[in-house]
Amino acid sequence: MIIEWVAQGLPLSAVLTADTGVEREETYAFLPIFQRWMDRHHIEHHVVRYVPKRFKHWPPYFSLLENCLTNATLPSISFGRHSCSQKWKIQPQDQWVKEWPPARKIWGQGGKVVKLIGYDSSPADSRRYAHREGHISDLYDYHYPLRAWGWDRDACITRIRAEGLPVPIKSACWPGPENDRVDDSALMVPQAHRPGRGASSSAFGVRRGIMAEVHA
Repeated sequence: MIIEWVAQGLPLSAVLTADTGVEREETYAFLPIFQRWMDRHHIEHHVVRYVPKRFKHWPPYFSLLENCLTNATLPSISFGRHSCSQKWKIQPQDQWVKEWPPARKIWGQGGKVVKLIGYDSSPADSRRYAHREGHISDLYDYHYPLRAWGWDRDACITRIRAEGLPVPIKSACWPGPENDRVDDSALMVPQAHRPGRGASSSAFGVRRGIMAEVHA
């Protein structure tokens, strides 16, 4: 999504990568490749991480895996919920944006940051889109460029290859049950099981207020 967005000359002010600490090694390996691509296109990018401040159990944790071990549980996706994504990916990105001067200026003027979400038109992402469709926020407007372009996963892969980049595997935390699935083609990046490396990405641009999230 980011590649085509930039190729069309559309505004993009920053790209965020949320590091849960437990994405796949292939994702960690791809991240610096894409960061170099963003550097060449003069795109600001940052890695953000959830930093826990209060702990109910011992020892303290600083990654999703350590969170599960400390609390003797599994990732919430194992129980059909998505709170781990909210906690480890969305929350640290939103926290960064709250301190981002362009966003604060836009909100101060009564505007919204536009969040570009990378759901494509494939059946799997269409189900994810249906779950989020109609969500309203006081801070963000949500746009879905890949769906507006009519792109499915194969179209995304073709575009990535045309840019001369390797196709990253599907973003997923390796302790999660989704790693039993076979779908390994992906649009964007995330990480592996090394704390301190980066992963789930969002892109931000300022027009009347733009923020974008890239899922794959």
